[in-house]
Amino acid sequence: MDKNLYDRMIRHQSPFDKRTLVNESIMSLENLRDALAKMLPVLEESVQGQLLFAFDDWLEHDGFISDRTETTWEHLASCTSGVGSLITNSPGDAYVRRAIYPGDCSFLFRYYVDDEEGAEVYGDFDLTASPDLIAAVRKVLPVDGSVQWKVEAAREFFERRAV
Repeated sequence: MDKNLYDRMIRHQSPFDKRTLVNESIMSLENLRDALAKMLPVLEESVQGQLLFAFDDWLEHDGFISDRTETTWEHLASCTSGVGSLITNSPGDAYVRRAIYPGDCSFLFRYYVDDEEGAEVYGDFDLTASPDLIAAVRKVLPVDGSVQWKVEAAREFFERRAV
C-alpha cells in the first residue's frame, strides 16, 4: 500500500468499502495480458481526466508502505502489452503486486507476476471497485474455463491478504 490507500483501508473508505473481483486460480501470462488488454480501457473510461497513481504493493509480502508515483494509461498499457513487458515491469518480489488507482480512489487495480526462477511463470489480478464497474469489467473479460472469478467484500478480502 501507499500511505493514502493504507489510511483509507484502515478507515474503510473508498475503494475498501466496495467489492473485489479476483481470479481464484492462477493465470498464464498470456491470459493475464489478454484480460488486462480488455479491462484497462473500461477502467480508463470510468475515470476520464483524473490523475492516475501507481506503486508497488507490499501488503501481502511484508506490509511495507511504499511511495506512489503519477503514471498514465499509455504507460500502463505499454507495461502490460505483452508477456515480456509484464515480467519486466513487475516488482519481482514474492507477493508484491503492481497497483494502480485514480485520484478519486474509486478503484484499486493490482496485478501480480510470479516469475520465480525455475518455475512456470503465471500471474493474477484483483480489482476493487463499485459493483457497477466490476460488472462492466466482467463483461469484457475473456471467457476461459481455466479462470474462476469471485466477487467478495473488499474489507474481508484485504484483511485476509494483509501480512
